[in-house]
Amino acid sequence: MYRSILVGQDSSVQSRKALDFALWVARVTSARLTLAHLYARKLPQPPAASEKHEKDVLEKRLRECKKITKNVESRFITGWGASALVKESNWYDLVVLGKRGLNFQKSGAKIGSLSRAFLLSSPSPVLLADDSLELPESILVLFDGTSDACKALRTAVMLSEERKLELHIATVNRFFQRRPEIERAMKYASDFGIKAKSHRLKSGRRHLKNLIESLQIHLTFLPALAEQGFATNLAIFLASETSSSIFVPEGKVPPIY
Repeated sequence: MYRSILVGQDSSVQSRKALDFALWVARVTSARLTLAHLYARKLPQPPAASEKHEKDVLEKRLRECKKITKNVESRFITGWGASALVKESNWYDLVVLGKRGLNFQKSGAKIGSLSRAFLLSSPSPVLLADDSLELPESILVLFDGTSDACKALRTAVMLSEERKLELHIATVNRFFQRRPEIERAMKYASDFGIKAKSHRLKSGRRHLKNLIESLQIHLTFLPALAEQGFATNLAIFLASETSSSIFVPEGKVPPIY
C-alpha cells in the first residue's frame, strides 16, 4: 500500500481540505505524511502569500498534524510550477492536492493550473481533493479487471471499511464484459463486510459523470483501462465537472478520451 504520502499546502482553504484527506489515508495505511509548500519566488504572489506567511502557515499545520500523528514532517520547496512538484513526488507513493490552490480560490475555476499540470505528468498516484465536501461518504471504482484496477479496488475497500462508506463498482461495456471478474470484485468487498453495488456504463465520459452525480459520489477511483491506458483528461474532466474528489492510482498514464 502507501508508505509515504505528500500533500501540497498553501494558505488556502482548499489545501486544508486536501490535508484532511491526506491525514485520513495516512491513518488508514500507516503511511508517513509530508506537508509540502511549493513557493515560486519568480512569480508575482498574492498579498497574503509572502514567503514568511506561507512558512508560518506550513508550520502551524504541521503542529496541528503532530497532535494526530507523530509520523509527519514538512518541506518548503522553492521551484517553478508543477515541474518542481513532479521532481519532489518521485520520493512518495501518493500525492494529495486540492483541486485548486491559493491563486484559483476566487477565480471560479474548478481545477487549478498546478493541479492540472501535475496530474498530466505525475510519476506517482494522485488524489485531487474537492473542497466542497468533508471526508467522503461514498466511493466509486471504475473497474476493468486489470492489476491496476484490482489494486485500486483493494485501496477503496480498505478506505470504505475504515469509515463504513458506500462502495460502488462501475464497468464500461466496451472495455470490459467479463462477468466472473466483476463477481470476484463484488465478493472481495463482501469478504470485508462491505455490500458494494455494481453499475454498467456505456462508453463515454458523460455517462460516468451522470453516474457520479446521481449517486452523489464523493471519491472516484480511476485506474487504467485494459489495453487502452487511462485518460488523464478524463480525470481532469471529472475534476472540473463534478464535486467528486478524484483518485488516479497510477502515474504517467496515456490519454485515450
